[in-house]
Amino acid sequence: MQNYLKLKTASKKKDKNLKYFVQKNVKKILIIRFSSLGDVILSTIFIEALFEKYKLDKNEKNLEIFVLTKTPYDAVFANNPNIKKVFTTESKEIFKTIKIIKKFQKEFGKIDLIFDLSFNLKSILISLFLNTKTIRISKNIIKRRILILVHSKKIKNLLKINNNFISIKQKYSQTFLPYKINSKLYLSDKELSFAKFSKIANYNEQNFYIGINTSANWDTKKWIIENYIELIQKLLKNKNKNKIVLLGGQKEILFNKKIVEKIDFKDENFIDLTGKTTIRELFAVVSLLNLVFTTDSAILHISQSFNKPTLAIFGPTVSEFGFWDKGENDFLFEIQNLACRPCSLHGTKTCPAKYSHHDCMKKIDVSDVYKKIVHFANTIF
Repeated sequence: MQNYLKLKTASKKKDKNLKYFVQKNVKKILIIRFSSLGDVILSTIFIEALFEKYKLDKNEKNLEIFVLTKTPYDAVFANNPNIKKVFTTESKEIFKTIKIIKKFQKEFGKIDLIFDLSFNLKSILISLFLNTKTIRISKNIIKRRILILVHSKKIKNLLKINNNFISIKQKYSQTFLPYKINSKLYLSDKELSFAKFSKIANYNEQNFYIGINTSANWDTKKWIIENYIELIQKLLKNKNKNKIVLLGGQKEILFNKKIVEKIDFKDENFIDLTGKTTIRELFAVVSLLNLVFTTDSAILHISQSFNKPTLAIFGPTVSEFGFWDKGENDFLFEIQNLACRPCSLHGTKTCPAKYSHHDCMKKIDVSDVYKKIVHFANTIF
């Protein structure tokens, strides 16, 4: 293992840590990433790149990868052939988690190295108590905060915010490889069959399945409800073998219920799966879709994990944060040059702008989204 990326955010100490990883015979590696769902999915890029590096060095048989995450995000790593074991923890179970891992180490051997992708107080404490060499991957929090506070292009250019900001995908990939790779989720045949026959009834590869996701942890990251209704109505009128799959979690049940109530063409071409899937079932459903229209949320990363054409809508957040690395078959809807964007790192409950205008979402036109979806459908299908 000879090549590695000297991360631009890395200090001399971190460079030294990476050299340790390169030079030593490291076999057992623990990767820590607690939350949230989207971030945990992104951590699979790191795992895939790590395994690929060992594979290129013809040393993959000696590699054992372990993961520590929060419940229920262990679902992200199910069926992953590159992972030896997944440890789970809750917010208040730091010492219980340490005890479990130490017990495991007594039975199967000490972990050689920890990669800390969470880089917070909890992950630092765990690595210290495990007394294991640790490399912490910077999350560029300060730089992202500056993006929120500073909206002047001149100041951004002076601080070199845009030039130095690499995506999570690039950072995780190029820690080990000279090229970028994708996040990856592994499904069983049983999970796919269940999705086809129990979730998307009468699934047919001759149809074009469009996933419309309204879910987001914060309300300001959602499009306005009237726009979702208008878009779905337009797509259902344009028969052309379109099937609309409405997606959302438990938090979106009431929001999506209002959408469903206003839809005039609710027949076999409209499937409402709001709050009706587990994490693993959601993965399987998204893997069957032909195209996904989504908010800046976990489904953005699920869709990209399965290489689905993804049309994303960004409002209070921006792609410059680095969480989403737009692919060739993806499209970003956003209102550029809006003075108040970005206003938040993860979204907020209400629009913080003067008069709470929420223009970053309201000004994204339904016709533009509809035309782009139809264009993608005609190109792909």
